[in-house]
Amino acid sequence: MCFRAAKKDGRSILSEETVDLLETWRPDASLDDQKRLNSEGERELRLLAERFQRRLPHLLTSEYSPERFIFRATLRQRAKESQFHFATGLFGRNVAEDEVVFQQPVSPHDPLLRSGTPFGVFIINVCIHTRLPVHVM
Repeated sequence: MCFRAAKKDGRSILSEETVDLLETWRPDASLDDQKRLNSEGERELRLLAERFQRRLPHLLTSEYSPERFIFRATLRQRAKESQFHFATGLFGRNVAEDEVVFQQPVSPHDPLLRSGTPFGVFIINVCIHTRLPVHVM
């Protein structure tokens, strides 16, 4: 591994013991844990929402309204948690917990949220079936 080579070439100040530990280290996470949103991801989503709100104050007001803000995620745990932490960044924890309406996931696959579905086809189908005008941007 690169740690051992760097140590051998004199490009590392790590001790042999540290190099041994680094080379034998393996993540302590199950496959289920790897699919979950971790605390760093939660923090990043809150901060992302705050940055969006600062940069787009005319669009992302700090006051929640279910008519203006729609939250929808896939069935996966990390997606559900992501929408909650993004809402927390926009409106605060109390509002996210008590007031924000999180829509039920569309099953089996939400064509708007799942990649691999052509977005334009989805929009055209929705507009045709609901008789909404089609807007091209």
